[in-house]
Amino acid sequence: MSGGAQPVPLAPEDWRYSEGGEIVNGVLGQSPTSRGVYFKHPQELQGGDVWSMRVTEGGGALVGFANEGLDVERWGETYQNTAWVELGDGTTVINSGISPDGEDHYHEDHLKDHIPETEPYDLALRINKDGNLPQIQFNNDCAWHDFAPGRAALSEGPYFPFLQLSHGDKLSSHSIVRPKATKSAGKAGKEAMAAKAAGAGASSASRPASSNARKTRAQGRSKSAIPRTVSTRQKSKKKTP
Repeated sequence: MSGGAQPVPLAPEDWRYSEGGEIVNGVLGQSPTSRGVYFKHPQELQGGDVWSMRVTEGGGALVGFANEGLDVERWGETYQNTAWVELGDGTTVINSGISPDGEDHYHEDHLKDHIPETEPYDLALRINKDGNLPQIQFNNDCAWHDFAPGRAALSEGPYFPFLQLSHGDKLSSHSIVRPKATKSAGKAGKEAMAAKAAGAGASSASRPASSNARKTRAQGRSKSAIPRTVSTRQKSKKKTP
């Protein structure tokens, strides 16, 4: 899943959340009197980055992505800038503010059969590099599930981690894995640069020789009228291509 890269923890203190939210020993949750809390982390996610976490209690949680337009303190006015999976029943939503076509994509129980039946479990999310598809993975099962059928995607980023927690939900151990470039890709890039440099050097070295050769031929033609006359007659007999 990580391509050998090491996970980088998301700083718990950097989460921004609406009234009623709390973070205790790195565990995101809500106060007992709160009905629901919205969380957004300022860590920008690139295509291919994997956001992972541990779900201790998540029956009422929404997990997904937000764009710059989401303000957790103004959820009612900015919620359309989110895309998420409901961990209780597998319902998925890509809202109009983060959808390329400006439409809502709602799919009830879409991932219900993939959600683990027992807690705790591991969860991972990403936006893949091929088409900005939001995807989710459960318990490191090596299967990435699209938020919506038909390759419904997200509009251009940046993207940020987003959560809605309620009913005692507790999610912890949040981290980001940014896959490293493969060695073969790096080697190919270096070889291409070396070849380009070598080609440029060869081209540069050949130019003076080519120039001298043209100068020599021009001088030879100017010293003799006979070859020039013969050349003219020969050209007149050639067929026009």
